[in-house]
Amino acid sequence: MDKVPGFAHMKNLNERKWFDKLNRKYKRRYVISEQDKLQEKLFSLNQRDFWKSIGKLGKANERMDTIPWKVMDNDGNMRTDKNFVLERWKTGFQELLNENANQSFMNNGDIDFNQRNVSTFNEPITREEITSAVECAKLRKASGFDEIPAEVINSHLTFVYNL
Repeated sequence: MDKVPGFAHMKNLNERKWFDKLNRKYKRRYVISEQDKLQEKLFSLNQRDFWKSIGKLGKANERMDTIPWKVMDNDGNMRTDKNFVLERWKTGFQELLNENANQSFMNNGDIDFNQRNVSTFNEPITREEITSAVECAKLRKASGFDEIPAEVINSHLTFVYNL
């Protein structure tokens, strides 16, 4: 025998439907206002603010962790007061960056920085190295800090070599 929904169940369904409708309405308003803010920033003189706003979009920024404001004291108790936490972080970094600790790392490390041969860095760059680097550059990809696309370098290099 099928159950007939009771009055309380129907009221609950109507309340949920009303809430969902109201939620969609205000979500649309919020999205439209955010789009308007982005559009204003797009056409403003300061493009940096626009790109900062674009970078802050998405769910990943909502999940960003903050600095943990809990540390263990010397007795093994968890401490959360701000001054103690900051002092513990400060002393931890001071010990980490301590000159004696760095010296022990240098003495104990597997890499001997003083014996490394760097004479090849002082030799002139050869034509083959340039050709190899240009040929390995990916076309239609983001350029480096000089903002010169690989296609331009490749065409100019071909022109120079044909002279």
